[in-house]
Amino acid sequence: MITDPTLMNLFFVNLDGVRVLGIDDEVTIPEVHIELERLVAGCPTCGVVARVQGRSPVRLIDLSMAGRRIALVWNKRRFICLEPACEKITWTEVDHRIATPRFALTDRAGRWATFQVGAQGRPVCDVAEELGCWLFR
Repeated sequence: MITDPTLMNLFFVNLDGVRVLGIDDEVTIPEVHIELERLVAGCPTCGVVARVQGRSPVRLIDLSMAGRRIALVWNKRRFICLEPACEKITWTEVDHRIATPRFALTDRAGRWATFQVGAQGRPVCDVAEELGCWLFR
Protein backbone atom coordinates (compact mmCIF):
# COMPACT_ATOMS: atom_id res chain seq x y z
CA MET A 1 0.00 0.00 0.00
CA ILE A 2 1.28 3.46 -0.90
CA THR A 3 1.20 5.87 2.03
CA ASP A 4 3.85 8.40 1.03
CA PRO A 5 2.08 11.65 -0.02
CA THR A 6 4.69 12.43 -2.69
CA LEU A 7 4.26 9.04 -4.35
CA MET A 8 0.44 9.25 -4.09
CA ASN A 9 0.59 12.62 -5.85
CA LEU A 10 2.80 11.15 -8.57
CA PHE A 11 0.44 8.20 -9.19
CA PHE A 12 -2.94 9.89 -8.79
CA VAL A 13 -2.61 13.60 -9.51
CA ASN A 14 0.88 14.43 -10.83
CA LEU A 15 0.60 18.20 -10.36
CA ASP A 16 3.15 20.43 -8.66
CA GLY A 17 1.77 22.22 -5.62
CA VAL A 18 -0.98 19.67 -5.02
CA ARG A 19 -0.98 17.46 -1.93
CA VAL A 20 -2.83 14.13 -1.80
CA LEU A 21 -4.49 13.91 1.61
CA GLY A 22 -5.65 10.34 1.27
CA ILE A 23 -7.67 7.86 -0.71
CA ASP A 24 -11.11 6.65 0.36
CA ASP A 25 -11.78 3.31 -1.28
CA GLU A 26 -14.71 2.34 0.96
CA VAL A 27 -17.21 4.17 -1.25
CA THR A 28 -18.86 3.24 -4.57
CA ILE A 29 -16.26 5.19 -6.53
CA PRO A 30 -12.84 5.55 -4.88
CA GLU A 31 -12.09 9.17 -3.95
CA VAL A 32 -8.65 10.78 -4.07
CA HIS A 33 -8.72 13.73 -1.64
CA ILE A 34 -6.44 16.65 -2.52
CA GLU A 35 -5.64 20.22 -1.53
CA LEU A 36 -3.34 22.93 -2.84
CA GLU A 37 -0.09 23.33 -0.93
CA ARG A 38 -0.08 27.13 -1.22
CA LEU A 39 -0.26 28.55 2.30
CA VAL A 40 -0.77 32.25 1.55
CA ALA A 41 -3.19 33.84 -0.90
CA GLY A 42 -3.81 37.44 -1.80
CA CYS A 43 -7.14 39.00 -2.62
CA PRO A 44 -7.64 38.89 -6.42
CA THR A 45 -9.05 42.45 -6.29
CA CYS A 46 -6.83 44.40 -3.89
CA GLY A 47 -3.89 42.06 -3.23
CA VAL A 48 -4.15 42.11 0.58
CA VAL A 49 -3.18 38.80 2.19
CA ALA A 50 -6.39 36.87 2.80
CA ARG A 51 -7.45 34.66 5.67
CA VAL A 52 -8.83 31.12 5.26
CA GLN A 53 -12.49 31.10 6.25
CA GLY A 54 -13.15 27.39 5.71
CA ARG A 55 -13.04 24.56 3.21
CA SER A 56 -15.52 23.25 0.69
CA PRO A 57 -15.04 19.75 -0.72
CA VAL A 58 -15.69 19.66 -4.47
CA ARG A 59 -16.20 16.19 -5.97
CA LEU A 60 -15.02 15.86 -9.57
CA ILE A 61 -15.18 13.04 -12.08
CA ASP A 62 -11.67 11.96 -13.02
CA LEU A 63 -10.18 9.49 -15.47
CA SER A 64 -10.45 5.81 -14.66
CA MET A 65 -7.39 4.08 -13.27
CA ALA A 66 -6.72 0.37 -13.72
CA GLY A 67 -10.28 -0.12 -14.93
CA ARG A 68 -11.86 1.58 -11.88
CA ARG A 69 -13.71 4.87 -11.93
CA ILE A 70 -12.08 7.52 -9.77
CA ALA A 71 -13.39 10.71 -8.17
CA LEU A 72 -11.14 13.57 -7.19
CA VAL A 73 -12.29 15.46 -4.08
CA TRP A 74 -10.67 18.88 -3.99
CA ASN A 75 -10.82 20.43 -0.53
CA LYS A 76 -10.97 24.01 -1.77
CA ARG A 77 -10.21 26.77 0.68
CA ARG A 78 -12.63 29.67 1.03
CA PHE A 79 -10.83 32.96 1.63
CA ILE A 80 -11.97 36.25 3.11
CA CYS A 81 -10.40 39.61 2.27
CA LEU A 82 -9.29 41.52 5.36
CA GLU A 83 -9.37 44.92 3.63
CA PRO A 84 -12.62 46.66 4.71
CA ALA A 85 -12.68 48.91 1.62
CA CYS A 86 -12.35 45.99 -0.83
CA GLU A 87 -15.38 44.95 -2.89
CA LYS A 88 -14.31 41.30 -2.93
CA ILE A 89 -15.48 39.71 0.30
CA THR A 90 -15.00 35.96 -0.10
CA TRP A 91 -13.89 33.56 -2.84
CA THR A 92 -12.69 30.00 -3.26
CA GLU A 93 -9.35 29.02 -4.69
CA VAL A 94 -9.11 28.24 -8.39
CA ASP A 95 -6.60 26.07 -10.24
CA HIS A 96 -7.46 25.39 -13.88
CA ARG A 97 -4.94 22.52 -13.95
CA ILE A 98 -7.34 20.63 -11.68
CA ALA A 99 -10.72 21.83 -12.93
CA THR A 100 -12.55 24.85 -14.26
CA PRO A 101 -14.91 26.41 -11.69
CA ARG A 102 -18.41 24.87 -11.69
CA PHE A 103 -17.38 21.97 -13.97
CA ALA A 104 -18.08 18.37 -12.93
CA LEU A 105 -14.98 16.91 -14.66
CA THR A 106 -11.32 17.33 -13.88
CA ASP A 107 -9.36 19.09 -16.59
CA ARG A 108 -7.75 15.85 -17.75
CA ALA A 109 -11.09 14.00 -17.82
CA GLY A 110 -12.61 16.86 -19.83
CA ARG A 111 -9.74 16.81 -22.32
CA TRP A 112 -10.02 13.04 -22.66
CA ALA A 113 -13.82 13.20 -23.14
CA THR A 114 -13.45 15.97 -25.73
CA PHE A 115 -10.90 13.90 -27.67
CA GLN A 116 -13.10 10.80 -27.51
CA VAL A 117 -16.13 12.65 -28.88
CA GLY A 118 -14.37 15.02 -31.29
CA ALA A 119 -11.49 13.01 -32.74
CA GLN A 120 -12.73 9.46 -32.19
CA GLY A 121 -16.39 10.15 -33.04
CA ARG A 122 -17.76 8.39 -29.96
CA PRO A 123 -21.27 9.26 -28.76
CA VAL A 124 -21.35 11.60 -25.76
CA CYS A 125 -23.57 9.16 -23.83
CA ASP A 126 -20.96 6.38 -24.23
CA VAL A 127 -18.15 8.59 -22.96
CA ALA A 128 -20.32 9.78 -20.04
CA GLU A 129 -21.16 6.16 -19.22
CA GLU A 130 -17.49 5.17 -19.25
CA LEU A 131 -16.58 8.02 -16.89
CA GLY A 132 -19.52 7.22 -14.61
CA CYS A 133 -21.13 10.64 -14.89
CA TRP A 134 -24.57 9.35 -13.88
CA LEU A 135 -23.16 8.38 -10.45
CA PHE A 136 -22.41 12.02 -9.59
CA ARG A 137 -25.93 13.46 -9.82
